[in-house]
Amino acid sequence: DSKIGLSVFPLDYTQAISLVSKAAIDCYFSDDDSKIPEVKGDILHLVEKPVVIAPHANTVGYTQCGHGSVTWTEWSATDAMPAESGTYFLGADVKLSDAWTLGEGVEITLCLNGFDIIQTGTKQVIVMTGGKLNICDCTAKTENDEYTAGAITGANTSERGAGLNIQGNAEFNFYDGRITGNTSASYGGGIYAYTCKVNIFGGEISGNHADSQAGGGICINGNVTLNITGGKIINNTAKNAGAIVVQGAGNAALLKDCTITGNSATSLGGGVYVGKPDSVTLSGKLNITGNTSLEYTASRLVLASDLRIQSCVNGDLTV
Repeated sequence: DSKIGLSVFPLDYTQAISLVSKAAIDCYFSDDDSKIPEVKGDILHLVEKPVVIAPHANTVGYTQCGHGSVTWTEWSATDAMPAESGTYFLGADVKLSDAWTLGEGVEITLCLNGFDIIQTGTKQVIVMTGGKLNICDCTAKTENDEYTAGAITGANTSERGAGLNIQGNAEFNFYDGRITGNTSASYGGGIYAYTCKVNIFGGEISGNHADSQAGGGICINGNVTLNITGGKIINNTAKNAGAIVVQGAGNAALLKDCTITGNSATSLGGGVYVGKPDSVTLSGKLNITGNTSLEYTASRLVLASDLRIQSCVNGDLTV
């Protein structure tokens, strides 16, 4: 089973010798890592090693690590994001000077792949005026209670929804990743939503800030279906509702199997402030604890007088 190294001199380095068998490839040694042996006819050549992008199998939501026939396209630009529908994964950090805008009819699935989308200008990171956006991250993991993943980050803007501004009957699905380190001068440090659908299945919304108004993590402002069924909303700050504010008419909100902790407000509702949605459902292993408000004592869950808690079922609710 021994192997024999072949030295070829003074022949051209890119060509070796005529071989009796193609199996002799296994016996060829080279100190040039950029080339690999290849037989053409009976001649062994050294050719450039092809660049191989590993198959990209990660979460699109439905089940972990399994996409069936989905084909992923690497997004390698570092100063812009895709405008056309498709299934992409980041190949590097992306730094934006304007918002990444998605409109009606566009559907994009994006794996952050451990990289960040960073706003360096004065706009939001992402603005949705329609369409559908799915965000996931195949590299996401939790070790020693610390969650690591790619991020939507860096915005410091006078606009609503510094991380994401979602309107126009758009749909946003968040499976893994982080929405973190964004600041709005008004509403929704992490997410601002109006007349749309927002599903949060996992990931982390953390360290965002709404300066003069409400919803450090998330602001829901009317005609929104909000489903939070996993993930963490932690360490966000605002004047009101450090983590989440649900206000306006026509909302339907579900909080289930998620953690909302470490958030703070300078006025009321350090954790969650619920105004006048059509219904709010609290369910599953929901943990709203460890939030603070400086001006008022109600820091965990603040409810308007006409609010109906529709149900609280099948779980361990901690508020």
